[in-house]
Amino acid sequence: MKNKSIITTSILSAAVMLSGCAATNPVRTDSNQHQEISHNTKVAAAKGCEVGAGAGVLLGIIHGNFTNAIKLGIAGCVVGGVASGYVAYHHQLTAARELQAQAANQGLHATVATRQVQAKDKGQTKTTEALDRLTLPLDSKGVRVHARSMEALLTKAAHLSDMSATPVTIEVRGPAQDRAWMSGVIRSGLKQNSKTRLVETYAPSTEVILSPIPDGKEGA
Repeated sequence: MKNKSIITTSILSAAVMLSGCAATNPVRTDSNQHQEISHNTKVAAAKGCEVGAGAGVLLGIIHGNFTNAIKLGIAGCVVGGVASGYVAYHHQLTAARELQAQAANQGLHATVATRQVQAKDKGQTKTTEALDRLTLPLDSKGVRVHARSMEALLTKAAHLSDMSATPVTIEVRGPAQDRAWMSGVIRSGLKQNSKTRLVETYAPSTEVILSPIPDGKEGA
């Protein structure tokens, strides 16, 4: 009986750890140092569900009750899947602030606006801070000569948009010739099948603005 308790505790601990990991896609670093966290909360929740369900079924079998194994599997799915949204919001906001700091190192004053959202974390609904809007001004002279420092900022902005739990609009602002280059860099940085929407707007100075698209308005 004691051994069963030890095994049960071990399985539950592992399930909590793995469901937290499943809440985001594995961090990947390519030649552009692109660190990618989950861009789709629903997919992340499904992965957490799989981990939790597996642990639940295994516990039922260990305790010799195959009927309860199915019930525990369903309960495990709930526990494993709900951790994803909270983690996704946290990582995206952290990345936005890192981009803000990178811009500041080049003398550019980027702003990060946040909002309060409800998200699941370990079975509990919590209020957490989420990215609402990122305004990233660019050096117009640097954009005009296609400076690598400006390209790096635009590429990171593209990566950041793909981390969002909901689709994002990137508004590219500036003179026409500058917008064409800026949009090209951003498109190159977006992942395949990205849901990010790119729009261009004339402005005397160059900047990009990232903002999540409200639910149900992806096609607007």
